[in-house]
Amino acid sequence: NKPVLPELERLREQMLDGWCAKLHEVSQANLRSIFEHEKWVPLSDRAAQPVGASVVDLFSQLDVVVGIFVAFASTPPPLPPASAQRFIDFVETAATQYCLRVVSGCHALPESVLQKVAATPVGSHATPPNKRRNTATPQKRAVEALPRMPQLEAQPLSELLIRLNSVESAGKHIRTLAARLLRDLPEMAMHNAGATLMPAAEQMCETACRDLLDHIITRQVFYELEPHLVSRLYVPSPHAEGARIASLVEQLRPVLAEVGRLASSSRTQELLMGFLGTLARALGVVLDQLPGRAFAAEDRATLDEDFNLLRLFFCDDCELDCELVKRTLSSLETLADQRCRVGASSSSH
Repeated sequence: NKPVLPELERLREQMLDGWCAKLHEVSQANLRSIFEHEKWVPLSDRAAQPVGASVVDLFSQLDVVVGIFVAFASTPPPLPPASAQRFIDFVETAATQYCLRVVSGCHALPESVLQKVAATPVGSHATPPNKRRNTATPQKRAVEALPRMPQLEAQPLSELLIRLNSVESAGKHIRTLAARLLRDLPEMAMHNAGATLMPAAEQMCETACRDLLDHIITRQVFYELEPHLVSRLYVPSPHAEGARIASLVEQLRPVLAEVGRLASSSRTQELLMGFLGTLARALGVVLDQLPGRAFAAEDRATLDEDFNLLRLFFCDDCELDCELVKRTLSSLETLADQRCRVGASSSSH
């Protein structure tokens, strides 16, 4: 309990500052090396939440560094809050940069045909459904699905799901490290007064999860399913071979299996609800705005069969709440009424 000379205290703070500066420098090279060796395959087939090797490597190293810092900071007197914050900033920066690199490694998605059509201002492309002519002979198809992109084809769904699991795992690791620091260094808890120790890193991990969820959902609907949605579904009419929603559901089954095999259980529901909502919007664009499809009054029952098949798929196979599924798909009923009513009216003339 002898007083420490002010000079020694300053020297101790300078040592920590120099160490943190060096850690920042080494961390950059370490991240580059980690990602150079990352293959985005499960480390173990038995893992409940498969993650990439990169998140394990990074946080194994951060765990060691935190241990060194705790031993250093435990020596009396307590470190000034500013000095302790510099170390926390290092940990947050390492986790934040990791998440940014995981997300940026996903190849950008092109704007799909359906997204472009949906974004077209009202009145600039076609007349409203209640004014639209819908003859027995379908209009010439004016849109085609985007060509396949090699860089997207080379990045399978399994990789995207492991990226998602990895940034979610990073968030859990950050909370674990924060809890350790607060437990082993009580003065940190006093200075933070109950606040989250590393809020920026936690927020970045969650933001990265949201970005990856959006990327996965958008890609599956507006890229993977778009060729069928644009070029096959109800073309030239619901009676054409392979033109029904059953073919679409068959394409979704392996996606569901992959999500069930690899996705974190805490994100599975979000993924499936995202698929449902985004697919409903895409189907709405097909029914409401895409040319090349002719509907008649008797087709209304056929569309009902398709919507029911889709409901059963998301309720039974995906185990989503049936009322929620029904509400999500309800807008398609209105569009189907409009298209089939307009088709019947046009045919009678």
